[in-house]
Amino acid sequence: MESITKKTQWGGNFGLEEDCFIVSAWLNTSLDAVQGNEQKHKTYWNRVCDYFNKKTFTSTHNANSPMNRWSTIQLQTNKFVGILASIEMANPSGVNEQNKIMKAKEAYLKVQAVPFKFDHCWNILRHQPKWLELVAKPQKPQTMRRSTATSSPSRD
Repeated sequence: MESITKKTQWGGNFGLEEDCFIVSAWLNTSLDAVQGNEQKHKTYWNRVCDYFNKKTFTSTHNANSPMNRWSTIQLQTNKFVGILASIEMANPSGVNEQNKIMKAKEAYLKVQAVPFKFDHCWNILRHQPKWLELVAKPQKPQTMRRSTATSSPSRD
């Protein structure tokens, strides 16, 4: 019963418009030249959440919700992009971009056992230099230890 109360208190699932606002908040905060990319993790996500909350008309989500939702969007979109990249690398003859995307969605469904549901986010991100830079980086498994490497945003 407690989990139902918490869910109601925190609000329901994110809608398409809210997902787009989160992507926009991430992009705008990441690209802010004044603040730079050497922000502490908490400061960075406070700024993303502030941007998100200013853009949304009414949000029933808690302060960490945009960060958690972005994590989900990023993870699932990365998986989709990886599948699409493997299809593009195979360079199937006579297959246009839309067919490759359709094949990637079919493969995603087979691998993940659920359909890819972040088209709206991927369409915003797919040509953004900041996103392309992030996707091109080799992903390191995250650890609980503090990192001395400078990254955007830092984990300190």
